Amino acid sequence: SLNLVPTNAHDVVIDINATIDLNTPTLTINTLTISNSAVVTFTASGSNRTLTIDDTPSSIGSGSSLTLNGSGSLNMNLAFSGTSRVMDIAGSLIITATGGGGRYNATNSLTTVTGLFKNDGSGGGTTGTLTCSAANFTVGTNGTYEHALAAGTIPTVTWDATSTCYVTGTVSTFPSGLGQSLGNLTFNCSGMTATLSLPSTGLSIAGNLYIQNTGSGAISLQQ
Repeated sequence: SLNLVPTNAHDVVIDINATIDLNTPTLTINTLTISNSAVVTFTASGSNRTLTIDDTPSSIGSGSSLTLNGSGSLNMNLAFSGTSRVMDIAGSLIITATGGGGRYNATNSLTTVTGLFKNDGSGGGTTGTLTCSAANFTVGTNGTYEHALAAGTIPTVTWDATSTCYVTGTVSTFPSGLGQSLGNLTFNCSGMTATLSLPSTGLSIAGNLYIQNTGSGAISLQQ
């Protein structure tokens, strides 16, 4: 609305569908709000790009989505500076494998997902990257983390008892990181080709285990 590239003095609000190429190597803004069921994509252009949020709160509203795309060999990063910067994801945040991959770094934030966070293996490039810990990333009430990668690692985060770890990309090997305390765990992997065993130690499920699709493979439970 000010007809300029936003700076750390500006709160960025996107409430319409938008495909945005970021052509500034490092860009810092005050806060980010995506609302009104807007479908938004950030794509790296020219070189690796990092958008840094340096104040609070930021949010992706229910019904809205943000997709982070690399391009070519370039990655698109969303990160935070400061301390405990709030990011509430009631809609969807998707990191893709397009180009160098989308990357979300929760360090310096308090990220809470009550909608969907999807690590999407589509795009044919480098895997999307989620950097987080149980201290700064929570899959909250009825929230979902979707792991759409053929392998990779389920992040170690704080899982609400009503949250869901939704595994959709498994082919011939389970992702690592399943040996933790989850809410619900769902497998819906139409491309599975192997018989795979869930971890015999470390995995606990507060809610339900759903096995919806294992392709031509199978899932084994063992003590």
